[in-house]
Amino acid sequence: MKEKKASDLKTILLFSLAILLYAALVFSLTSTRVEDLLNQVHFKDHFNLYLNNLFSKPYRDVEIVIYSSDGPVYVSRRLETLERDMPHLLLEALCSGVTDSELYSGLISYIPNNTQLRGLSSSGGVIFVDFSKEILSSINLERVKEQILLTLKDYNLYSIELLCEGNPIA
Repeated sequence: MKEKKASDLKTILLFSLAILLYAALVFSLTSTRVEDLLNQVHFKDHFNLYLNNLFSKPYRDVEIVIYSSDGPVYVSRRLETLERDMPHLLLEALCSGVTDSELYSGLISYIPNNTQLRGLSSSGGVIFVDFSKEILSSINLERVKEQILLTLKDYNLYSIELLCEGNPIA
């Protein structure tokens, strides 16, 4: 009986080794495509977010862009990071608006108060940002795009497509 269990164990181990070797071969032949796919889904961001949440506080200091009369200004925010990727976090911070002290200092955001981020996706350097209907009350949608591009400067984006409730904004 022990010999049969040992034989079964050897078979399982050999089969597992064969699967691992096959997976390694497939991965080595398609590594460029796999790497591109992982970059598209921001695997590194999600994985780092997961690791950070395991070993540290669920908060992160980020920088977003708001405006003064002289132009764009980077300001810091402390945000809860659980289960969200960095671009999503940054845009949620933009939607939170300016603080009272920033407003008192003359800083503004072109994203109207109470605007909600409904969705976010990217493809080929273009980011699609879906906002709630409040975005339509912005006094300058081009500045909204600039605000987003400057805030997401580290993500190799060159174009923004704004959506309102899933529909493109002209």
